[in-house]
This record gives sequence, structure tokens and C-alpha cells, in this order.
Amino acid sequence: MTTKAIHFPKLLDLGANDTIPMEPDEIVCLASTNVPEGSHDECTQLTNDLWEYGQSHSVPAIFINKDTATQYQQSLEGRTGVITCHLELASLEGSTSAAWKREDCRVSKEKFDVKFYLNYRNEKLSVQHSPPNDKSKYKIDVAFNKVMGMEIADGVLRADVFGTPSVEKKSENSHVWQAVSHSNRKSNRYSRLTLVFIHRVTPVSLQQNLQKIPFLESALHTGICNEYPGFDPTKGENLHERLPILRDPTLVRAAQLAILRLRNHSERIQLIVETFGGIERRFRELLMKRLVKKSQLSAKNQHEE
Repeated sequence: MTTKAIHFPKLLDLGANDTIPMEPDEIVCLASTNVPEGSHDECTQLTNDLWEYGQSHSVPAIFINKDTATQYQQSLEGRTGVITCHLELASLEGSTSAAWKREDCRVSKEKFDVKFYLNYRNEKLSVQHSPPNDKSKYKIDVAFNKVMGMEIADGVLRADVFGTPSVEKKSENSHVWQAVSHSNRKSNRYSRLTLVFIHRVTPVSLQQNLQKIPFLESALHTGICNEYPGFDPTKGENLHERLPILRDPTLVRAAQLAILRLRNHSERIQLIVETFGGIERRFRELLMKRLVKKSQLSAKNQHEE
């Protein structure tokens, strides 16, 4: 007898169709936005909305067994370790700007590289530079889930990154990285990171290895564009960091009540899972819309004052 477990999708990973175009400063503002607790009637209305959406927009059930778990584990193989590539030049253009150029062609004399951390628990790229005549170290870290588009060609990697990556500096005899301010007056939705590999030669198999990372596979498929309307800046974030029960308790209560209605479908486990998926999708959409509305209203009231 094969034991099956049911996979419930993570909350708050907005899908492409549910994405709300937002600027980086709006994302920051959302971090401190809470929706006040509503009335009983509002909760009932939200419960009905979630329940009706779940029934009419069910999500296909995904069942996990030994075979699918083995396949998932195998998909993580090769996603460990670090890929290091030596650089000749690196530049960041956006709300924050920075430009570094190799001074010594000997890689043993000047540390200037980009590291791709492939472990799925720490997915990021880190540009690191230690100038030969400067005892300080500099770096730019970019999480893979913030890369909107990417292309690799002719020994150059270009990536459009949501928001403004931080340029950090660590002084000699210090263990602390501190942000370095190189801000421009213009505020951009995204920044352009350009990396020129040493001798302007793309490292062997780099693109194939990066395509194993879901976020970068999507970015490489998208390429470099003028706009990224389908990009979701919240995808990949930790659910617990957003604490939805504190930020919109009425909606969370409504979702709980809607899910309790699933008890009436206890004879069909697949229907329960599929309806739950629809409720969960609607929950994500409503939570973001309600937070954005509250954030915009608060900003408007502050401006009027």
C-alpha cells in the first residue's frame, strides 16, 4: 500500500496573473501596513467571497508519494556549492550606482569575482571586490528571486534587478559589512547589473548551471526587457515574515471560516484539496489588494496633513 501526502501550496506566493505592479518604495511601505480589524458583516462577506472563488477556481490537486519525493530530491542535486567567476568589470545602474574595474590582470593579486550560491536555502549572487591599493572589501548581493530578467552573451552578463541592491563595504580589521551610499536622485523600479567576465569569455557551462535554479531559469527565459509586467517582487519570501494574521486579522478569520466549510466535502479528498487551492489563491490576491489599498490611503492622508 502506497502512502500519499497532500501538498498544500504556500500562501502569499502571488502568481503571474495576480501580480499588482508596485514600485520598490511601495513594497517597503507595505512592510509596516496593517488592515484594522473589520466588522462581522465584513468577515462574512469575505468568507463568502473566498468560498465561492474556491469552488469556481479550484486548483488541481498535487499528490506527493515516494516517487514524486524522490524526483524532487533529485531536482535539488547539483544545486549545492558555489560557482565562482573572475571579473574584469562590474557596474550597477539605478537608484544606487557603482562601477568597479580590475586593476591587476593576475587573479591571484586582485580578488574580483562573482559568486553564485546555488543552495536553495541561500540563493543569491554576490559580486565581491578587493582593490589592490585599498584594504577595504566591497560587495553587492542580489537574491535570485529579485532578478527580473537576465542575459549572458559575449562574455557579459546583464541582469535587471528589482529595487536597489545594497553596495556594502567592510573595512580592514572589521567583521561588519556597512552600506555605502551612492544614490542618484532618480528612483527606479529596477537596477541594471552588468558583469564582464575576465578576458571577456563566458565561463564554461555557466548558463546551463544557472538554468537549474527556477528563479534564474525564468529570468534567462525572459531576457532583458523594457518592462516586466508579470514580475512578482514578493515571490519567494518567507511566509512567517509577513505575519498575515497580524496584518489583516479579518481576512485570516474569513479564510479559516471558508476552509471549515470543506468539512461538508469530506467524502472527496481530491475536491477538498482543489477547493482549498482556490481559496488559498483568492486569499493571496485579497490580502495584497487590501494591504495596498490601506497603504495608499495612509499615504494620501499623510500628504493631506
